[in-house]
Amino acid sequence: FQVIVEKLVSMLYSLVEETMGKHNLKYAPYIGTLFLSSIFGSLIGMTQVFRSTTADLMVTMAWALITTGLCWYENIRNNGVLGWLKGYTEPVVVMTPMNIISEIAQPVSMAFRHFGNVSGGAVLTSIIYAALAAASSLLFSWLPSAVAAVMPPVLQAGIPAFLSIYFDLFSGFVQAFVFSLLTMVYVGTANPPPEEKSEAVAKDAKE
Repeated sequence: FQVIVEKLVSMLYSLVEETMGKHNLKYAPYIGTLFLSSIFGSLIGMTQVFRSTTADLMVTMAWALITTGLCWYENIRNNGVLGWLKGYTEPVVVMTPMNIISEIAQPVSMAFRHFGNVSGGAVLTSIIYAALAAASSLLFSWLPSAVAAVMPPVLQAGIPAFLSIYFDLFSGFVQAFVFSLLTMVYVGTANPPPEEKSEAVAKDAKE
């Protein structure tokens, strides 16, 4: 068990280093926590007792806003408040409104993508459950009413399980990975490697 956990942690740190750079390894625990929260939040829906936490827009929106906050923090830390605000006017001043809209759209798109995929799968699975129950009742409608009333919804056996494997397991894993990967890309872009920072500073000084 220890070897498996150490291997998973090593894989996490390798992925963060490859995506964000070695200087951003401090974010590996956050990325791991984000991924685990997402995947287990989706998997809990397979119990049919609890609702997937990722099917709640407020949960995914909170994660997306944290990511945006980290991007702002790194931008301000590297460029200062004025440099961060100046970034919205690049490459030309007339692009400022579009840059602001893009900044707002980033967390919104991240939150709705994750929420939409998980909640959509849950709704679709519920509809199929209801349809299979109705089909089971129709299947036994020729039996006496007293017998038909106690017959189990046999058509619900098996089919929903395969749907749950896709929507809760496979799709939940993919969405957790995509959300974590986007977080790494956005934060890594806001905090580039030291050599790139030096080049940017030299370029600004030259201009």
